[in-house]
Amino acid sequence: GTSHKYITKVMKEKLGKDICIPLIGIYDNAEQIDFLKLPSKFVIKCNHGSGWNIIVKDKNQLNIHAIKHKLNDWLKRKWSEHEFHYHCIPPKILIEEYKENLEDIKIFCFNGIPKFCQVDKHFQEHRMNFYDCDWNYLPQISNLAYPSNSNIQDKKPEQLKEMLELAKILSNDFKFVRVDLYP
Repeated sequence: GTSHKYITKVMKEKLGKDICIPLIGIYDNAEQIDFLKLPSKFVIKCNHGSGWNIIVKDKNQLNIHAIKHKLNDWLKRKWSEHEFHYHCIPPKILIEEYKENLEDIKIFCFNGIPKFCQVDKHFQEHRMNFYDCDWNYLPQISNLAYPSNSNIQDKKPEQLKEMLELAKILSNDFKFVRVDLYP
C-alpha cells in the first residue's frame, strides 16, 4: 500500500494528476480479499514479481479456492533471485480496475531523456519489439527470452508524443528509469 501511495503522490506532484490505473484494493494475503464485493471484471497482480497476473473478465467463472491458492503461493516466492530490485518490495496482492485492450509501452529514459520504447505483447506469441522515439523499428535490440519479430510491426500509438513527454517528466530525477505507460 505504501509504495502505491508514494507513486500516486509523485504522479500528482510531477504531472498534476494521477495517471495510474485505479486500484480496488491491496492485500497481504488472499484470505483478506472479499470476492463478493469485487466488480464483475478486474485484474489481480502481485507487486513483487513479473508475470504474476490474473485477468478476470467474469467473476462468476472464478474458482476462488484455486485463485487463493495461487496467490498465496506467489506471495511466498522470491522474484529477487531473477531481478534484484524486487528484494526490498514487501509482497502484496493488488487488485486493479479491468481496462479493455491495454497495450504495454515501456519507455527507457536516461538522465530524463526518453531514448527508446518497448512494446511487450503477451497474447498468442510473447514477443518484445523495440522502437526509437520516432517509432522506427530497432532490430538490433532484442530480448533473448522473448525475441522481437520484424514481421509484426506495432502501430505507433496516437498518444506517443504525450507519452514521451510524461516519461520525460517522470524520469527527470533518475540516471536511468523505465517508465511503463498504457496509451
